[in-house]
Amino acid sequence: MKYFITISLLISAAVLAWINFFAPNTDLGGNAITVTGTVVDIIDGDSFKIRTEQGLTRVELHGIDAPEPDQPWGAMSTYYLTDLIDGREVQITKVDENEYGDIIGIVMIDGLAVNRLMLSQGYAWATRGSSRDKMFIGLESTAREGGLGLWRQGSPTSPWDWRERKLKG
Repeated sequence: MKYFITISLLISAAVLAWINFFAPNTDLGGNAITVTGTVVDIIDGDSFKIRTEQGLTRVELHGIDAPEPDQPWGAMSTYYLTDLIDGREVQITKVDENEYGDIIGIVMIDGLAVNRLMLSQGYAWATRGSSRDKMFIGLESTAREGGLGLWRQGSPTSPWDWRERKLKG
């Protein structure tokens, strides 16, 4: 399993380097705030905690929604994110923050956008809702067409549908 993830990471790095070079940039304007910190805890496939000089901060990956931990592929998505960033220094360009003050952002490590990597390798869905997300939806579609990651299942249940079903009981 570890060998598969390592090979997948190497291929992912090459693919993402190409994507980062040729894909339109996620332009956040000249007033973007960047936060740098060390990843100290992976919560699930789209959120984690970093330690900065100001203390611990929770971060959500902008533009993606990973499977829930109790959902098929939830553990694998979390493992993939862990393998990418756990214990490493990341740079986060803040896009927004949620009602709890958590950063929602574009996460970079070694010049690669983690958000894009999670999508391009099939470990998350792209969120819908803004024109900026169209590139993310394209990455999801490419992974889906290639049968990568969770798309090996054929028609997996999206995290938002999974959460809704759990609420209804």
